[in-house]
Amino acid sequence: MLFGPHIFSSRNDDDDTNHNDANYQHNDTGLTSVGSLYLPHGITIKKLEAIMDRSLGADVSCELYKINLATGAKTVLDTAIRAVAGIGIASGAIANPPGIGEVVDVTAFHYACRFFAAGFVLNQPKIYGVRLFVDVPGVEVAV
Repeated sequence: MLFGPHIFSSRNDDDDTNHNDANYQHNDTGLTSVGSLYLPHGITIKKLEAIMDRSLGADVSCELYKINLATGAKTVLDTAIRAVAGIGIASGAIANPPGIGEVVDVTAFHYACRFFAAGFVLNQPKIYGVRLFVDVPGVEVAV
Protein backbone atom coordinates (compact mmCIF):
# COMPACT_ATOMS: atom_id res chain seq x y z
CA MET A 1 0.00 0.00 0.00
CA LEU A 2 1.40 3.40 -1.01
CA PHE A 3 0.64 6.75 0.61
CA GLY A 4 1.85 9.97 -1.00
CA PRO A 5 3.16 13.13 0.66
CA HIS A 6 -0.30 14.72 0.43
CA ILE A 7 -1.43 12.86 3.60
CA PHE A 8 0.80 14.95 5.89
CA SER A 9 -0.06 18.18 7.68
CA SER A 10 1.90 20.05 10.33
CA ARG A 11 1.01 19.79 14.01
CA ASN A 12 2.69 23.18 14.56
CA ASP A 13 1.40 25.39 11.76
CA ASP A 14 1.42 25.03 8.01
CA ASP A 15 3.33 28.31 7.51
CA ASP A 16 6.54 26.33 8.11
CA THR A 17 5.82 23.53 5.66
CA ASN A 18 5.61 23.16 1.92
CA HIS A 19 3.44 20.78 -0.12
CA ASN A 20 4.27 20.20 -3.76
CA ASP A 21 3.67 17.45 -6.31
CA ALA A 22 6.79 15.49 -5.36
CA ASN A 23 7.16 15.85 -1.59
CA TYR A 24 6.19 17.40 1.71
CA GLN A 25 8.86 19.42 3.51
CA HIS A 26 9.59 21.26 6.73
CA ASN A 27 10.96 24.77 6.30
CA ASP A 28 11.85 25.27 9.98
CA THR A 29 13.20 23.38 12.98
CA GLY A 30 11.36 21.27 15.51
CA LEU A 31 8.35 20.51 13.33
CA THR A 32 6.20 17.42 13.54
CA SER A 33 3.76 16.42 10.83
CA VAL A 34 1.13 13.71 10.88
CA GLY A 35 -0.68 11.77 8.17
CA SER A 36 -3.74 9.60 8.74
CA LEU A 37 -3.74 6.13 7.19
CA TYR A 38 -7.12 4.73 6.25
CA LEU A 39 -6.52 0.99 6.13
CA PRO A 40 -8.78 -1.97 5.37
CA HIS A 41 -9.97 -3.84 8.44
CA GLY A 42 -8.33 -7.25 8.94
CA ILE A 43 -5.16 -6.83 6.88
CA THR A 44 -1.83 -7.48 8.61
CA ILE A 45 0.89 -4.81 8.45
CA LYS A 46 4.24 -6.54 7.91
CA LYS A 47 6.76 -3.83 7.05
CA LEU A 48 7.13 -0.03 7.00
CA GLU A 49 9.19 1.90 4.47
CA ALA A 50 9.40 5.64 3.88
CA ILE A 51 11.14 7.60 1.15
CA MET A 52 12.75 10.60 2.85
CA ASP A 53 15.48 13.21 2.35
CA ARG A 54 17.50 14.18 5.41
CA SER A 55 19.00 17.13 3.49
CA LEU A 56 21.75 18.80 5.55
CA GLY A 57 20.13 18.58 8.95
CA ALA A 58 19.43 16.00 11.60
CA ASP A 59 18.16 12.48 11.03
CA VAL A 60 14.54 12.34 9.89
CA SER A 61 12.03 9.69 10.88
CA CYS A 62 8.68 8.29 9.88
CA GLU A 63 6.88 6.68 12.79
CA LEU A 64 3.96 4.28 12.27
CA TYR A 65 1.54 4.25 15.20
CA LYS A 66 -2.02 3.59 16.29
CA ILE A 67 -4.34 5.48 18.64
CA ASN A 68 -6.82 3.61 20.82
CA LEU A 69 -10.21 5.17 20.04
CA ALA A 70 -11.57 4.45 23.54
CA THR A 71 -8.63 5.61 25.67
CA GLY A 72 -6.56 7.85 23.36
CA ALA A 73 -3.43 5.82 24.16
CA LYS A 74 -0.74 5.90 21.47
CA THR A 75 1.24 2.77 20.54
CA VAL A 76 4.25 3.04 18.19
CA LEU A 77 4.37 0.08 15.80
CA ASP A 78 7.62 0.87 13.98
CA THR A 79 9.94 3.72 12.97
CA ALA A 80 11.95 4.22 9.77
CA ILE A 81 14.99 6.52 10.19
CA ARG A 82 16.90 8.21 7.37
CA ALA A 83 20.39 9.06 8.69
CA VAL A 84 22.14 9.66 5.35
CA ALA A 85 21.78 12.86 3.32
CA GLY A 86 20.03 12.52 -0.02
CA ILE A 87 16.80 10.88 -1.10
CA GLY A 88 16.42 7.23 -0.18
CA ILE A 89 14.24 4.50 1.23
CA ALA A 90 14.40 3.84 4.96
CA SER A 91 12.96 0.64 6.39
CA GLY A 92 11.57 0.27 9.87
CA ALA A 93 13.71 -1.13 12.66
CA ILE A 94 11.74 -4.38 12.88
CA ALA A 95 11.16 -4.86 9.16
CA ASN A 96 12.69 -8.34 9.01
CA PRO A 97 10.64 -11.45 9.89
CA PRO A 98 8.56 -11.77 11.93
CA GLY A 99 7.94 -8.13 10.98
CA ILE A 100 5.38 -5.84 12.55
CA GLY A 101 2.50 -8.32 12.54
CA GLU A 102 -0.19 -5.73 13.34
CA VAL A 103 -3.67 -6.92 12.39
CA VAL A 104 -5.61 -3.76 11.54
CA ASP A 105 -8.69 -3.19 13.71
CA VAL A 106 -10.45 -0.02 12.55
CA THR A 107 -13.21 -0.49 15.12
CA ALA A 108 -10.75 0.07 17.99
CA PHE A 109 -7.81 2.03 16.54
CA HIS A 110 -6.88 4.92 14.24
CA TYR A 111 -3.62 4.44 12.30
CA ALA A 112 -1.24 7.22 11.32
CA CYS A 113 2.34 8.21 10.48
CA ARG A 114 4.42 10.97 12.05
CA PHE A 115 7.25 12.68 10.11
CA PHE A 116 9.85 14.55 12.20
CA ALA A 117 13.52 15.51 12.50
CA ALA A 118 15.66 14.40 15.44
CA GLY A 119 17.23 17.83 15.98
CA PHE A 120 18.29 21.04 14.28
CA VAL A 121 17.40 21.20 10.60
CA LEU A 122 19.62 23.26 8.29
CA ASN A 123 17.79 22.54 5.04
CA GLN A 124 14.25 21.32 4.54
CA PRO A 125 13.86 17.60 5.28
CA LYS A 126 11.39 16.00 2.89
CA ILE A 127 9.13 12.96 2.76
CA TYR A 128 8.10 11.55 -0.61
CA GLY A 129 5.82 8.77 0.55
CA VAL A 130 5.11 5.86 2.85
CA ARG A 131 4.85 2.21 1.82
CA LEU A 132 3.30 -0.54 3.93
CA PHE A 133 3.78 -4.19 3.06
CA VAL A 134 0.65 -6.06 4.11
CA ASP A 135 -0.92 -9.49 4.11
CA VAL A 136 -4.53 -9.65 2.99
CA PRO A 137 -6.61 -12.51 4.45
CA GLY A 138 -7.14 -15.23 1.87
CA VAL A 139 -4.55 -13.80 -0.57
CA GLU A 140 -1.01 -15.16 -0.87
CA VAL A 141 1.47 -12.40 -1.78
CA ALA A 142 5.25 -12.86 -1.95
CA VAL A 143 7.24 -9.93 -0.55
